[in-house]
Amino acid sequence: MTGPLRTAWGLLIGLLLLTAGDAVAQSFGLGGQSGPLEITADQGIEWNRDQKQYIARGNARAAQGSTEVRADELIAYYQASDDKTVQVASQIYRIEARGNVRITTDREQVKGDRAVYDLKKDSIIISGSDVSLKTESELITATKSLEYDEANKIAVARGDATVVRGDQRVAADLLRAFLVEASEHGKEGKDLVIDRVEAEGDVRVSTPKDFARGDSGVYYARNELATLEGNVRITSDGNQLNGGFAEVNLATGVSKLKGSASGSGQVRGLLIPGSAPSGTQ
Repeated sequence: MTGPLRTAWGLLIGLLLLTAGDAVAQSFGLGGQSGPLEITADQGIEWNRDQKQYIARGNARAAQGSTEVRADELIAYYQASDDKTVQVASQIYRIEARGNVRITTDREQVKGDRAVYDLKKDSIIISGSDVSLKTESELITATKSLEYDEANKIAVARGDATVVRGDQRVAADLLRAFLVEASEHGKEGKDLVIDRVEAEGDVRVSTPKDFARGDSGVYYARNELATLEGNVRITSDGNQLNGGFAEVNLATGVSKLKGSASGSGQVRGLLIPGSAPSGTQ
């Protein structure tokens, strides 16, 4: 997940430092990418020395190979140095993409209203009313923001956040996804995949046949298993069961409902005559 996105931000730096010459883009490592670096900005690129910014305005676009970055406006913030041997690219500490942000690689598609890359923290925050990250196996959406912490390999989606994997869906006010290399899930390659997702606030877990909700929960991607806690409700074939804790196997459709995580407490059900709650224990 991170490699292609970091390449995309490298393209942004190359775009915004074009006015400083090709050597700057090469110093950031863009020279190692295949194919020419294509750059367009309808209103040009400017250097604001007082504000220590490089700004590209007007349908700004940077593309190289299968990677493309688009936004209405791109801004790079840098720190001045008295050392003339220090390359400008190494002084960049923050990059912003504003308006109709689109980042596309051969494996990922990102969109939002605004994106901020903090190079010191190695974190990316994409915000807007319709934020999304689409990979080969997952789709993550949110109505507030999507944050990625590179060092800890954690992605956080805020605001009616949803993760979709095949026909399985997990939604909540906040989703915190923990990522691992694909090899840890028995897959080839070093791309990052979701290992587990912690969900907070109005948690909903669903497949085409079953629906469950609770106050909080955890989704284990490898086992296709979800746990829900607090005001749990499971709906299946028109029947509804209520409890305090549940384990939902999204692969088999079997759900285990308890009064609480410890097993104490009551479980209540509303059953429609002639329709048994399939897969519920």
